[in-house]
Amino acid sequence: MYITDIALDDYRSFHHCVARLSPGVNILLGPNGQGKTNFVEAVGYLSNFHSHRISADSALVRFAPQSAALLSRENGQSQPSPEETSAPSSAVIRVKAHLGERETQVDLEIVSGRANRGRLARTPVPLKDIRGLIATTLFSPEDLDILQGDPAVRRRFLDDLLVQMWPVEAGTIAQHQKILRQRGALLKQAAKKKRRGADLSLELSTLEVWNNQLSQVAGRLIAGRVRVLNALSPHAAQAYLLVLGNTHRAHSSQTLGLSYVPSFEPPSDLTNPQAVAGALQETFAARREEELSRGVNLAGAHRDDLAVMLDTLPVKGFASHGETWSAALALRLGQFELLRQGGKIPILILDDVFAELDPARRSALLDFMNRADQVLITATNRKDLPSEIEGKFFQVLRGGQGSVITAMDNSEMSHSNTDSRLTRVDSTDLTGTVEAS
Repeated sequence: MYITDIALDDYRSFHHCVARLSPGVNILLGPNGQGKTNFVEAVGYLSNFHSHRISADSALVRFAPQSAALLSRENGQSQPSPEETSAPSSAVIRVKAHLGERETQVDLEIVSGRANRGRLARTPVPLKDIRGLIATTLFSPEDLDILQGDPAVRRRFLDDLLVQMWPVEAGTIAQHQKILRQRGALLKQAAKKKRRGADLSLELSTLEVWNNQLSQVAGRLIAGRVRVLNALSPHAAQAYLLVLGNTHRAHSSQTLGLSYVPSFEPPSDLTNPQAVAGALQETFAARREEELSRGVNLAGAHRDDLAVMLDTLPVKGFASHGETWSAALALRLGQFELLRQGGKIPILILDDVFAELDPARRSALLDFMNRADQVLITATNRKDLPSEIEGKFFQVLRGGQGSVITAMDNSEMSHSNTDSRLTRVDSTDLTGTVEAS
């Protein structure tokens, strides 16, 4: 699986950019803040329909007034024109993807404040027909939060992988969030009435309905999380040893362990949705008075956690900086290998990774990259990369009209400030905007 052509319209720092990628290794070079991460974020977005950096899609749509002001200053104008300052209402990601022997065009429009729209081979389709079509595995410095951040980050990691393995589970996650919000609103209302000493008979009867629905949906979600975690664990453990290499094995923890931590008394088999649903029903009954008093959902899939251990100690609070980086990287490489063995070879995306790795870990990661059909790498300069790395190089710079990607030839590799012409696709199938579906 790989992408040859990509067009970004009004996505983050890109006003309009069309570039041609190659199978194998593609390396984006440029100072911080130029748009490298925005570019690889767009590719990763196609996989799961959300950013690895922010939760609100509205932030992905380019902020036009700022860009127009920059352009006006560069052109010596005092004020930008009204057309330049009108904020775009949507961002478009358009790629030509090679899925095995099949080539297809995938268009995704991210609309501020509204549902996304998509096209497949120029034909409007439901988003479920696009979800999971392009598989990616993206590692970035933000992935350290999986190990060091709040449980919500780890739950999101599991849910993302669950949807990549079984795209239909996106519906389960959406349904769970909807029921959780409605049940939470009911509990909040009941807590206010309880403090006033009002009658709660209506709320209690309605709560039983929500308990039944939430336990069933959360049971499916938790069982899915545990199944995908069980499948991921051996691959992540192997990836951790690979990243360590022989140089560090004698002086570092060697066993990466993953386990699911439920917020309720679990059944003997967490992969059985009905057993999990029954355990949740018992928990809801036992904690009913507490939930009614506090007005919040206190147990369930939204309160669970993922434990990441090195030998017998949790990574959070005990692992060194190098071990934490290795463990975070191992989670993503394990994810890649799980998807690869499941029949999909994801596009491997490494955002600003090599600068944090010592020579031994760099070499191990280079070896692992050979498993991917396509790799996208970002770095601030050539010195941050292993000297032996080979691939197609691009320069990313940001100007008044947004970020621009230029292909670099061999003579330009030693002159980072040399201008080069933008590699564009002279084809109408990567221009224009997505039509409403």
